[in-house]
Amino acid sequence: MLDIHALVLATRNRPADVARTLRSVACAEGAEALHIVLVDGSDPNEARATQRVVDDVPELHVDYHTFPGDPAASRQRNYGVAVLPPSMRVVHFLDDDVKVHPQYFVHLADALRQHPKAGGVAGRVCEPERPPPPDMSWIRRFFLLDGDTPGTVLSSGRTTPLHRAGRVAPVQWMPGGACAYRRAVFNTHRFDAEAEGPSPRIEDLDFSYRVGQSWPLLVQPKARLNHYPSSVNRARADTYATERLAWRAWFVQKNLPGPVHTAAFWWATLGEALAMAASSHPDKWRHLRGHLRGIQHVCARSHPLLRTIGS
Repeated sequence: MLDIHALVLATRNRPADVARTLRSVACAEGAEALHIVLVDGSDPNEARATQRVVDDVPELHVDYHTFPGDPAASRQRNYGVAVLPPSMRVVHFLDDDVKVHPQYFVHLADALRQHPKAGGVAGRVCEPERPPPPDMSWIRRFFLLDGDTPGTVLSSGRTTPLHRAGRVAPVQWMPGGACAYRRAVFNTHRFDAEAEGPSPRIEDLDFSYRVGQSWPLLVQPKARLNHYPSSVNRARADTYATERLAWRAWFVQKNLPGPVHTAAFWWATLGEALAMAASSHPDKWRHLRGHLRGIQHVCARSHPLLRTIGS
């Protein structure tokens, strides 16, 4: 069933994480039929370690490629799609620090088969358990940070999570680390090659939202994987907050132009700042400092990504 399915895995300097991911893929139903392309942007020592990881899973069909340009998840994924054999009709994407459940690929394949007009389908990402936050749902809705329908893109550029969906349902965005697209999508769409640097995965939001303008997208909550955020290539709390806001502004300016969306973006940005100040998170002040620095970058258009879309 998966003989026309490919998996593109982009990585950089994470051989231990890649090993866990590939071992989980090897245990998934139908994985022996997958055509896997691993696109490695690692430094030389880590690249050699990653090649050894690939050699340790001979039961998988893995084509290892050293990325020839400046590494970035978006560029590496585009490269992976470009080198796929023409016979591949579905392209899966995973992050390099996940563990898929045994039925993951089968559930996604079934959803695409049962919905032939859909351009893509997302799985459910299960994060490590954390203490439940205080109930601030009404505040988050008031500031356009959340909504009632799973998988929607709000006027502020923020999104509602997919995990609330209890069945196969239409969505407006998909996470890049747990999704599958029909190969035909890439006839007209690519990940934005300008998207590079520390990223809260908003390049995935950008790509899937653009695809969703011309193809229906779905979520299949039965297709599950666990995400184990790697410590490698992780930005500090304040840097992450800065980048998250700058990337969010980039997404809104690129995909949701106009005064209404701009006002909604800034209203949500205020709400985020208030939520950070009221939080009990131990890094809340670092998050808030980074958030305020992000506001400066957006106002001055000093972030490199914002300069890629003009004024």
